Amino acid sequence: MSEAQTGNFQGESMGRQRVVYEFDIPERHQSEEITGTVGLVKLNGREEKAASKRARGDSTMLAYELVKQSMYEVDGRRINRGQHEEEKLWNNMDPILRNLILAAYAELHTPEDDEAENFIKGRREKVG
Repeated sequence: MSEAQTGNFQGESMGRQRVVYEFDIPERHQSEEITGTVGLVKLNGREEKAASKRARGDSTMLAYELVKQSMYEVDGRRINRGQHEEEKLWNNMDPILRNLILAAYAELHTPEDDEAENFIKGRREKVG
């Protein structure tokens, strides 16, 4: 599988460390594979494109692929994308935990109401 298909970009942060947003897993939704936390990162354009390619035009699958692409760590350990670990984790995950992670992804990637409103209000018209 190519780098674009897996989303395993070695230079994705251009030498800088990524900010990982860590979420505690409720005890009743933990498993042998996930016993404490899941860490998500905000996606860059290349990562979004890789997720979109894997979804193959299916909007439901796109939501799942974006979230799986955003999953970066489990219990403080980096997910091994080369071994498709995110796929295995996702498929074996408690369905409520999948929904919690979807909500976390949405929270990280959605602007606050006032940000969106101010952005739209800041519109200017130009000719040329």
